[in-house]
Amino acid sequence: MKLLRTIVSNKLRLFKFLKSEKGFTLIELLVVIGVLGILATGLLATIDPLEQFRKGADSNRKTTALELNNALTRYYSVHSVFPWDTVANGGAACNGAVAPAATRVSNVTAASGFNDCLTTLTNEGELKTSFQTQFGILNKLYITDSTPAGSTAKSVAICFDPESKSESAKPETKFSQNPTGAACDPTVSTTCYWCAQ
Repeated sequence: MKLLRTIVSNKLRLFKFLKSEKGFTLIELLVVIGVLGILATGLLATIDPLEQFRKGADSNRKTTALELNNALTRYYSVHSVFPWDTVANGGAACNGAVAPAATRVSNVTAASGFNDCLTTLTNEGELKTSFQTQFGILNKLYITDSTPAGSTAKSVAICFDPESKSESAKPETKFSQNPTGAACDPTVSTTCYWCAQ
């Protein structure tokens, strides 16, 4: 009987103890939610997710520009001409058999017949067959003849206008439309290109 009284007494004490304990108040919960919100806002401001997306896009464009520039260089090393040179000279006469202008930047996919040059490079094995399907990236690339004045050695540059602040601020991103011309001053011009050449 004494054991039973002890058990009941303990249960009653436990019940009273649990009943007397209170949970969090509404104000305490709101304070915790507010602090978490402030921390989340500070974290987002530090990371700047839009800048991270822009960096990723610039990185893709840079890789694609280098790949296209390397393909053109390899084609030139085999044929001693670029694919837009005439067939009589050993080229494929793509892009209307016209070299990209030295004084302006021509959009890769909008340039007259430049898709034919991409097809030529693909057929030669210099580019993957999926290269031409990267419309989102190719639409941001520009090609220009970067042959120095008076030089017989031809060269091209594949350029893009960086979207990210960090890429725009790099010293390599200081070309005006003509990479062989004067460096682009970002305080004067809002468009400075990064070029693979």
